[in-house]
Amino acid sequence: AKFTMEETMAWVAIQQLINEWGAELDANNGLNIGDLVTEDCAYTVRGIERKSRDEVKAFYAGRLAEFPDGPPVQRHAQTNLVVNFTSTDAANIAFTLIYFTTAIVAAGASEADPCAVADVKMQARRCDDGHWRISMMDSVQSLVRKFGEPPNWVERDFAACTKAACKSPSPERFNALPMPMATSA
Repeated sequence: AKFTMEETMAWVAIQQLINEWGAELDANNGLNIGDLVTEDCAYTVRGIERKSRDEVKAFYAGRLAEFPDGPPVQRHAQTNLVVNFTSTDAANIAFTLIYFTTAIVAAGASEADPCAVADVKMQARRCDDGHWRISMMDSVQSLVRKFGEPPNWVERDFAACTKAACKSPSPERFNALPMPMATSA
């Protein structure tokens, strides 16, 4: 990959944005995610698009009610980050997310086991205050942990997945989202 000096500095800022996004989900269950998204963001989680910062904040506030005994410990580990600048102030982003949670312990897993692997696509833009923020987020769980005897990995079965927690966009819609292309020297 070949970047200009300005793109390199922006790439570092975008990497930091993605790290802050994952850390916010882990430490605060997304309650402060509004600081990391644009006012007009299109943010799809659980297969439903939220169309503003306020809708994203409301989702994460409401999500806490799902855990009457308190939220589980979770970790959003990111890898394979690819960034493609569409302008000096906008970028398409893709990465792999490996999701760990203690919520799966009741299903017979160790909390050290990954629960899912997702392909994440984002768009980010540099806002008037100079900060990069997420303007679009969507993901597809490409591998999901199936529990039983013994626990194993299964590819996502989009047709059979009906639980609210499992709803994800169809592979066709997700694949239509902009994919960053590696730049060559």
